[in-house]
Amino acid sequence: MKDTIYYLASCDTCRKIIKLLPNTNRLVFHDIRQNPLTEKELDTLFELSGSYEALFSKKAQLYKEKDLKNKSLTEVDYR
Repeated sequence: MKDTIYYLASCDTCRKIIKLLPNTNRLVFHDIRQNPLTEKELDTLFELSGSYEALFSKKAQLYKEKDLKNKSLTEVDYR
């Protein structure tokens, strides 16, 4: 089974982390901007993390632009 790395190609932090990963054939790279997550993939990630909020970057530009930190968001909102 292959391990999937979900990332944004435009994210400096993602690129730095990927450079540090061992060079292995077991990794599949999935750029979520070019290939958005399916509902099934999102639900699988939710099961692994226990929260949609945990999957959401609070440092993302869109999060800041929409001033989401000052809103009361539910798990449904994060999904």
